[in-house]
Amino acid sequence: MSQIKLKHSGGNGVIIAAPSSNPAADRTLLLPSDGDSTIDTLGRAGNILQVVSTTKTDLFSTTSSSLTEITGLNVSITPTSTSSKIHLEIDISVGGATAYVGFNIKRDSTLIAVSTAPSNSGSHDASFGNVILHNSGIDSGGFNFLDSPNTTSTITYKVFVISTYNNQTVTINRSHNNSAALFDMGGCSTITAKEVAA
Repeated sequence: MSQIKLKHSGGNGVIIAAPSSNPAADRTLLLPSDGDSTIDTLGRAGNILQVVSTTKTDLFSTTSSSLTEITGLNVSITPTSTSSKIHLEIDISVGGATAYVGFNIKRDSTLIAVSTAPSNSGSHDASFGNVILHNSGIDSGGFNFLDSPNTTSTITYKVFVISTYNNQTVTINRSHNNSAALFDMGGCSTITAKEVAA
């Protein structure tokens, strides 16, 4: 295998080596021509190492005043390092009939990103929430969170929903009325996990 070694004055060096197997065609590593630069490394802090995403397009509804998992709105990722962070991006389309709705996130079975702000013992300590006051429309709820799972095992992030007022129906990806009117719409929901080098 051909290689070039750039030797440091201290004795050690950097080796540029050809691939271990013959590539299908010649490969070119193009250096910038308009200024000095530094070759980046994949594991540099802040680099995105992998991205996984799930989009839910079908219906889910509940009237439960207890946390209920939104089926099909989860994502699994296997961190490459225990020091990696996982950046979560969640966008949910939700409808209801004068419904008050809260959302929580779990990493496997552990609740994460839970509010500690409410002082009323009857309050729901959600990750984020919404109020839907129009029966023929849907609202969007979004949330970003940087998690530190400290593992290289596969983990699954799940979204849970709760109806917090009078057991009103909460509907994911559809309005409450679900009528044939042009202004009555549906939507989709997504959860995306990005591994960030730390």
